[in-house]
Amino acid sequence: MARINATRTELLKTRRRIRLAKRGHKLLKDKRDRLMLEFLQLIQRTGNLRERVNRKLGIAFNSLVIARSKMHDNDLEMLLSEPEEPLKLNVSTRSVMSVAIPVFGMKREDVVAVGFSMYGIPSDVEVVRLQFRDVLHDLIALAQLEKSIKALAREIEKTRRRVNVLEHYLIPRFEGTARTIKMKLDEEERGNFVKLLKVKSEIGG
Repeated sequence: MARINATRTELLKTRRRIRLAKRGHKLLKDKRDRLMLEFLQLIQRTGNLRERVNRKLGIAFNSLVIARSKMHDNDLEMLLSEPEEPLKLNVSTRSVMSVAIPVFGMKREDVVAVGFSMYGIPSDVEVVRLQFRDVLHDLIALAQLEKSIKALAREIEKTRRRVNVLEHYLIPRFEGTARTIKMKLDEEERGNFVKLLKVKSEIGG
């Protein structure tokens, strides 16, 4: 163990360290709590969106079965593989307590009304195309949420470790050092007081 310099200056410095450590501990706990709130909200949104995606996929695959029952598989595959104008994915970030959270955006093309046969494509096939495109938007949103959850989880764990270090190691260590210095200073002061009384007694005697 390092030798403790038992002086009043060192006691003041140690008490200052304790105040700073406690302030940092509070700030980190507040950050952890706010991150946890955001994390739980994203978990809830992700669960709801995943249910919606599964429901939409079920509807889209059901439409696909209906379309397949009305034409040959080769014809259906050819119609569904017709090239469309590409959708552009934009990736940016937003900050949550200094954590970079991904934001995905996709340019939404004009939606063709259901029942309208575009370029001679049967309406049943067009329904399938539109339904799967709609699911694609939700899948991208779901990917954004899941990426955000992972980023928040990493930061929460890092913040939790820092809180624990301050709470269970640094602050108790500083407080123990302060108590030791105070005890030594008190002991020194009592010793000096006893010496003073002895000197006075000798002078008076």
